[in-house]
Amino acid sequence: MRWTLSVVAAQKAERCSRLSVSKEVGCFARRREASGEVAVLWDDEARARLRRCQLPATPLDLNAGYESFVAKDLSETSLESAEAVLVSAAARYGAECEVITFRNNLNKICKTPYAPNDAWSMGVHRRGASVVLSIRNVQSGTDRQSYYGYAFEAAATGRPAVDVDEEYATCVRLDVAGHSLFVAAEIDCVDDNGSFVELKTTALLETQRLVRNFERFKLLKFWIQSALVAVPTIVCGFRDDAGTLRKIQRFRTADLPGFARRDWSPDVVTAFLAAVLDFLADALKADDSQSFAHFELAYDPARRLIELRTAPPPSEPPGVPLSKKRKAADRPESEPRQDDRDQATGSGGGGSSRGPG
Repeated sequence: MRWTLSVVAAQKAERCSRLSVSKEVGCFARRREASGEVAVLWDDEARARLRRCQLPATPLDLNAGYESFVAKDLSETSLESAEAVLVSAAARYGAECEVITFRNNLNKICKTPYAPNDAWSMGVHRRGASVVLSIRNVQSGTDRQSYYGYAFEAAATGRPAVDVDEEYATCVRLDVAGHSLFVAAEIDCVDDNGSFVELKTTALLETQRLVRNFERFKLLKFWIQSALVAVPTIVCGFRDDAGTLRKIQRFRTADLPGFARRDWSPDVVTAFLAAVLDFLADALKADDSQSFAHFELAYDPARRLIELRTAPPPSEPPGVPLSKKRKAADRPESEPRQDDRDQATGSGGGGSSRGPG
C-alpha cells in the first residue's frame, strides 16, 4: 500500500503552526568502550559527561590528527542500537507521544521547502500507540572538511583530541500543530549558564556570493537544527581553505531568521512539518486493520512527492511477510497484501554526520 503527499500542495496549505518545545524531560549519553560495547548512561550520570564551551584562541590548525582519524560507526547495526536507546528513553521518561524520533529525521523534512532537490528517506514503524521514525542512509563524514568540524568541537570543549565515540543527547517533547513528538538530539556543549550550545564550522565568508549562500542555506540548517530542541546559541568557527580556524562568532538562534528574511521563513518550515505530520497520521489511520507495522517514508525530488509505503521489518529481507506469526490462510480476503519494497536513496543532507541525533 502507498500514500502520497504533493510537496507543492503541502507548501500551499494554509497551516498556522509554531514549534512548542518543552524543557528537557530527560537525557542519556552513549560511549563506545574499548571492547566495542556501547555503554549507556542516564540522567545525572549522563549530564556529567556534557562539556562546557571553552572557545580556543585563533588562529588554530584544524588538520591536526586527521591522518589517524577513524570515523564514527554509522552502520545499520549501530543505528539500530541507537534506536533501541531512543525507544528506551521514550519509555523511561513517560512520553506518551505520537512520534518518537531523533532530530535528524525532522531536519530532513523541515528543509525540504528550501532544498527541493535533496532526496531523503526514513523508516516508520508502529510501537503501541506511537510510531518510531528510523534513521536511514546516514553518511559518516570521513573527508577533511567533515574532520574540521570534529576538530573544532574538540577544541571548543577542551578535549585533547577528536573523540567520535561519546555523545550526549537531550530528550524533549515537541508539539507541532496538535502533534506530539518525543525528540532526542545530540548536544555539543553548554555555556557558563548551563544553556545548550551548538558548534558549527564553515569556510570564511570572503566574497558576497559566500555571504549570500551562508544566509540562504547554512543559516537555515543552523536554525532548524537548533530550534527543534530549543538550543539558544550557535557558535560558528570560520576557517580558511587550508583548514586554519580564523574567526569565531556567536549567533542567537532566535536572530537567524532576521538575517535571511528574504530567503526563508520559519513559518514556512514549521507549516510544512505540520503538513507532513498530518499526512503521516492520516495515512496510518487509513490502515484501519493495522495490517502493516513497517513503512518507509521517502521524498522523491523528481516527482516532488513524499510517499509512505509498506515495507518489511529491517531484520527481514524484501518479500518476507510483515508478521511471521500470521499465516496467509488467516488473512481476511479484504486485507491488502504487502507491496514490494522500493529502494530510496539520499541522506537528506539535513543532519549531522556525527550520528543519528
